[in-house]
Amino acid sequence: LTQTHGWIARRAAPPASAVDVLLTSALSHEAARRDHTHAEADLVTLQLGSVRTVTPGAYDTVWAAPPADRGNAVVAAHLHAAAAALRPSGEAWVLLEEARGAKRYERWVREHFRYAEVVGKRAGFRMLRAEGPHPVGPLEPPQAFDTPWGAMQAYPGAWSAGKLDPGAAFLLEVLSEAEALHHGQRVWD
Repeated sequence: LTQTHGWIARRAAPPASAVDVLLTSALSHEAARRDHTHAEADLVTLQLGSVRTVTPGAYDTVWAAPPADRGNAVVAAHLHAAAAALRPSGEAWVLLEEARGAKRYERWVREHFRYAEVVGKRAGFRMLRAEGPHPVGPLEPPQAFDTPWGAMQAYPGAWSAGKLDPGAAFLLEVLSEAEALHHGQRVWD
């Protein structure tokens, strides 16, 4: 359950262990797909999706590296998904970046699990091992908000929470000024 660390999970898994790698980055998914060897095809499943596609209670172990550079709502969604994905006896390994709120997010990990401990610190990172996920409900539904380009919706934890993120606003501004957008067009974001 990572942005770009899925290939690490694939290589670190014990031999003959089944590994599902959920990559929320299309670029990481494509790189992992191209590197995917036939020898591991029956044990490794590469998935492109969001944290909302995690199968509840399906896993013994989850490895997660929440992308803290994308904000609190994204980290919260990743930790929620990690807890939701685990069986009651499951364990999570969570990698947090010290410079991006590791202490705060460590508290959040402890709120999602009966037991959590820091098992290592190195090079600006903190690794936590957590056991016994607390039951979690569904993630929040999409939030509606208004923009100069009309009403929009976004899931909390998908870049922005209840507002258009600055990068998307800038993109829409430039495309509108360049008259690159026309009514009825299909646009791939």
